[in-house]
Amino acid sequence: MAIEREILKDVKSKLTGSDKLFLFNAISDYIFKGMDIKKKLEVFAECRFPSVKEFVLNWLTTSLFENDLNYDAWIN
Repeated sequence: MAIEREILKDVKSKLTGSDKLFLFNAISDYIFKGMDIKKKLEVFAECRFPSVKEFVLNWLTTSLFENDLNYDAWIN
């Protein structure tokens, strides 16, 4: 569990403004256009964090849906 927290802390610290904007747009597309957010998150995780892709993808999707697709609650 401590290792996972450290990975998440590292991942969050590496999210750039562009990363956050990309994620916001992916979420917006899902909410407003019904696009497949899971696929967009997979591509993002693969490009930015290939060594921990599955872990990051699970975190992104779990966190997002736990916050009912609320971007502000998720990103902070």
